[in-house]
Amino acid sequence: MEIIANGNINIIVIGRTGDGKSTLCNSILEVLKHPTKPFSESSSAKSHTHEPMKCTVERPDLQDIMIMDTPGLMDSDGVEKDEMNIQLIVEAVSACESISSFILVVNEQANRFDDGMQNAVKLFVDSFGPESLNHMGIMFTKAMGPEKPPGSADSRQKRTEEITTLIKKRTGIDIRKAFPSWRCDSHPENMAVWGVPQDKIDEFIALKQRNIEDMVKWSACKKPLDTTGAVIGQIDYRKKEREHDAFKASVQAQADTQMKLLQTLIETGRLEAERLKAERQEMAAERERKLEEIEASINRARKDQEEERINLEMDRKKLEEQRELDNKRLQEKLEAIEGKIRDRERAKKAWTNVSAESAVSLSSSDECENKSDDSPPAKRLKPTTPSPSDKVKKDKQIGWTKVRNEVYPVFEGKKGGQYFLNKNGNRSYLWGSKQGEYSFAERKKDL
Repeated sequence: MEIIANGNINIIVIGRTGDGKSTLCNSILEVLKHPTKPFSESSSAKSHTHEPMKCTVERPDLQDIMIMDTPGLMDSDGVEKDEMNIQLIVEAVSACESISSFILVVNEQANRFDDGMQNAVKLFVDSFGPESLNHMGIMFTKAMGPEKPPGSADSRQKRTEEITTLIKKRTGIDIRKAFPSWRCDSHPENMAVWGVPQDKIDEFIALKQRNIEDMVKWSACKKPLDTTGAVIGQIDYRKKEREHDAFKASVQAQADTQMKLLQTLIETGRLEAERLKAERQEMAAERERKLEEIEASINRARKDQEEERINLEMDRKKLEEQRELDNKRLQEKLEAIEGKIRDRERAKKAWTNVSAESAVSLSSSDECENKSDDSPPAKRLKPTTPSPSDKVKKDKQIGWTKVRNEVYPVFEGKKGGQYFLNKNGNRSYLWGSKQGEYSFAERKKDL
C-alpha cells in the first residue's frame, strides 16, 4: 500500500473501553506490514491500556506512520478515572506536536452514542480546538457476526449522521457534513467457528483491509493539526466549580441551621424571662394580700431573684460566647475553602505554564548541543529544588532535569516512573523514558 503525505502521519485512536481500540491498532499495523502486534487486546469493560502507547511504522523513502492507542473512556473505575485518562491523552498528543487524524472507535452493536461519549468528544474539542473536528473520523467495530454480514453503506451513513448531529449539538459547532466513517471487524478469521463459509471469511478479510487502507489514506491527506498548545478542556473545571458551589451551599445550610438553633435558644430564654416576670407580679400581689408574711416572702423572693439573675446572666454570656465562637469557626472554614480554591487555580496555572514551556525547553537544549566547542561555556544555573516531602524520601534519586532554566532532582518511584517535584511540591513525571518530555542527565553538571 503506497501512502504519500507532506509529513509524518500520526493517527490517534480514541473510544470507549472494550470497543476494540487496541485490536484496531494491531489490525492497522498488520495492514501496514508491521512485524509485531504491540498493543494489548481485551474485550472486557475494564481497560487494559492505562496510558497512551504508540508504535511507529518506519518506511524507507516515505513518511513514517505513527499509531497511538489511548486509555479507554467510560471506564468501569468511574468519572475520576475518565478525567485522568483524558488528561493523559491530551498531554501525549500535545507532545506529538501535530496529528493527522483522530479515529473515534464506536461499537456498532451499541444502541446509541450516549451522553458520556458526547461529553468526552466535547472535552477533546475544548482541548484541541474546533479544527480537531475536521480531523475526526469514525471506525465502526464489531460490525460483523455469524448472522450479521457487513451492513450496507446506507445504514453506516445513517449511524454516522446521527453521531455527527449529537456532537454538533453538544459542542455548539456548526459541522457542515458528516464525519467520514468505515467498518471493520478486526478478527474475521474467527468466524469459522460459527460455520461461516471460507469464501465469506475471505470477503470479510478483504473488506477489513480495504477499509483500513482507506482510513489511513484519508489521514495522510489531512493537513497536520498543530497540537503543541493543547491544554485540558474546561468540562472538568466546571464540574469542580459546581462541586464547590454545592459544598459552599452545604456549609451555608449548616450555618443557617445553627443560627436557627441559636434563635430558638434566645426565644426560649425570652419566654422564660416573661414567665419569671409573671411570677414576680403574682408574688407582689400575694404580698399585698398577706401583709403578715411580707418580710419572709420578700427575703425569699430577693434571694431567689438574685440567684436567677446570676444564672440568667451566666447563661446569656455563655450563649453570646458560643455564638461568637460558631461565627468565628464558620468564617475560618469559609476562608480555608476559598484559600484552597485559589491554591488549586494557581497550581493549575503553574502546571499549564510548565507543560506549555517544556517543549520550548527541549528545543533550546537541542540547539545548545549543536553549538561548536569554541562557544563560551554557559553560565551555570544555581539549582532551585524544593525539599522532597516525606512521601518521596524513600525513592531513589537517579539524576537531574532542567525545566525553565531551573534544575530539579529526578527520583525513581517505587511503582515505576521517573518524576521530579515542581515548585508547588507536586510530582511531575518524565513521560515515556529518560529521553522523553524533559531533559535528563545523571550528573547535574551535564545539564
